[in-house]
Amino acid sequence: MRAKRYIMNIFFLHPNQGRCARWHCDKHVVKMILETTQLLYTAHWMLCIEAGTLPNFSTAPPTKSEPRMRGYLPIKNDKHPCALWTRASVAHYHWLVLLGMALCNEFRVRFKGKVHSCEAHLRWLYFNRPKGFSMTSWTEPPLAMAEQYKCSKSAIVSYRNYYKKGKIHLLQYTGRHRPHWL
Repeated sequence: MRAKRYIMNIFFLHPNQGRCARWHCDKHVVKMILETTQLLYTAHWMLCIEAGTLPNFSTAPPTKSEPRMRGYLPIKNDKHPCALWTRASVAHYHWLVLLGMALCNEFRVRFKGKVHSCEAHLRWLYFNRPKGFSMTSWTEPPLAMAEQYKCSKSAIVSYRNYYKKGKIHLLQYTGRHRPHWL
């Protein structure tokens, strides 16, 4: 039996986080909030470990599944391209935390005012940025998809293609119009 791969992604559908979140389908609005939170906490863990310390999550919110635990543990695959991208630059971290917060806003719009359990974590992650980023400049997120969907060097073009051809069965937008490019 083959080992199950841990697949993560950052659906880079637009450079503006609000529009990017709005263009996520319903299923991804729900799923990507947790994945974004996990990627950001993993950045904290790995940057601290690289500096020879442990992260201080004493003021972080408790997790939903384990109320005594503050923050999240790092993801299993801390070498995943999206995890490496998140912690490579303060600009990447900042963009991703704003995407996570925009996804939480979308979650409230689409699901009758519900608040996602990760929203408090994302707020904490926004105000408690880790130290030790190796660069401050911006690069587009990596293309974490099968080769057949990589139609351009532009992450936006390739992720939109991935949505159109690889995720068509998921594309439902409750209370929102489908993106014009679909």
